[in-house]
Amino acid sequence: LTIEDFIEYFGEDNNIKVIAAYIEGSKQGERLMKLAADISLKKPIVIWKGGSSEAGAEAAASHTGSLAGSYATFEAASRQNGITLARSLDELFNLAVAFTCPYLPTGNKLGLLLEAGGGAVASADICDKVGLTVPPLPIATQQKLDNFLIGRIPPSPSLKNPIDLVWAPLNEMTTIYTTALDIVLEAVDSCLMMCYAFLHEEQFISNLESVYHKHKKPVAIVPGHSSEQRQGMPMLVKRGIPTFAMPENAINALSALTNRAAYLKSRAAE
Repeated sequence: LTIEDFIEYFGEDNNIKVIAAYIEGSKQGERLMKLAADISLKKPIVIWKGGSSEAGAEAAASHTGSLAGSYATFEAASRQNGITLARSLDELFNLAVAFTCPYLPTGNKLGLLLEAGGGAVASADICDKVGLTVPPLPIATQQKLDNFLIGRIPPSPSLKNPIDLVWAPLNEMTTIYTTALDIVLEAVDSCLMMCYAFLHEEQFISNLESVYHKHKKPVAIVPGHSSEQRQGMPMLVKRGIPTFAMPENAINALSALTNRAAYLKSRAAE
C-alpha cells in the first residue's frame, strides 16, 4: 500500500475528519495531487514531507527507495491542490488539532486577548509573518469592553488589539474571559485567547462553547500555565476548540485555517 492508497481510503471514510501524514517521497505524484484536489474540498489534508534539504532528500532516497524530488515543486503543487504543509512533527500534530475546529474564518483579522503585554507584542510579530493582521478594534467595541471591564480588572494599558486583561480575579475569571471574548469576536475573524482560567471547569467550558457557537468563528486557547491547566486542554479539543501550549503554535494554526478558507473560496469560484 502507498501513501496515495491511504489518503484515498481515509478520504472516503466519513468518520475521518482530518488526514495527517508524514511522507518522504511519492512514486505517484500526479495521483497524489489529483486525490488531494478532490479530497481537500471535503476535509483537510496535512502533510509533513521529509527531504526538504539536499541532505534530507538523499536520506529519504536511501530509506524508502523513492525520489524525494524538488521540495519547491512539491510545495507549490500542494498549495495548489489544497494540502496544508507542516514543517515538523510538532506542527503536524498542531495543525491536525487546529482542523478539528468546525469553523473557518472569513478573513485574516485576528483578535489577541491576553493577560501579558510581552506576550501580546511577540504574538503580534508572529501574526505579521504568517499573513494575519491585528487591527485596532472599532471605537465602539473598545468602549463596550471598557464598560464591561471597569471595576473588574486593574486599568488596562490597551483595549485596542492586542487586548490586555492585566489580571482577572480568580472568582470572576470565567465571566471576564468569556464575556471579553464575546465582545472581541464581534469585530474580528478569529481570536487567540491566552488565559489562566481552569480549563476543565464545567462553567468555563459551557460559557466558552456558548460564545464560540454564537459567533461561529475559530478560537484558539493557550493556557497561561499549561502544566497546571493540562487536564482541560483535551476537553476543549474534543469540543472542537483548538488548544495549544504556545502562542506561536496557536497563531500558525489560525493562519492555516485562514488559508484553508481562502483556498475553498477560490475553488468555489472556479
